Amino acid sequence: KMAAEALRVARRKADPNSAVICFPSERASKRFKRYFQGFDHIICTLYQKAGGPEVHIMEGEPKGRKVVIVDDVIYSGQTIIGVAQMLRARGATWVSAYVTHGIFTNDSWKRFAQGDFDQVMITDSCPDQALRLEQHGAPFEVLSLAPLIAPIVEEEAFLAYSRDQGEHTVSESS
Repeated sequence: KMAAEALRVARRKADPNSAVICFPSERASKRFKRYFQGFDHIICTLYQKAGGPEVHIMEGEPKGRKVVIVDDVIYSGQTIIGVAQMLRARGATWVSAYVTHGIFTNDSWKRFAQGDFDQVMITDSCPDQALRLEQHGAPFEVLSLAPLIAPIVEEEAFLAYSRDQGEHTVSESS
């Protein structure tokens, strides 16, 4: 099993067309990097300036690469849009984002449809926004959490039922 994973990592590293994972901040890198072993990484840092955050690359190179920005939440989108623009300016050939929670305050989602992103993937954890973005279409793609959560809920319900049955059996025999 370890050999198969090592082979996948080696193939990914050797493929110049494989995506590179970008973390928009050191905080995001610390939180998510362990899930993307075997991928090249870009780690950004943010400096707060009067006109908004200024993005710099601490590690990695986007030139000629497909880049997937990974973060947990989008509020206004100012930071992640700044990261996308910087990646494009530094030569990224394709830029997408994966964000778990797309909150998009004040209809900020509209700024994401202006060409900085080839694709923006969010989950349906914020259902009203997810529906709006699904209806809008490209560059947005909404991923459902239901297939991931349903088996966990189903198992918990089964375990709770089993515990209840065990308690009834014990109390009935007493």
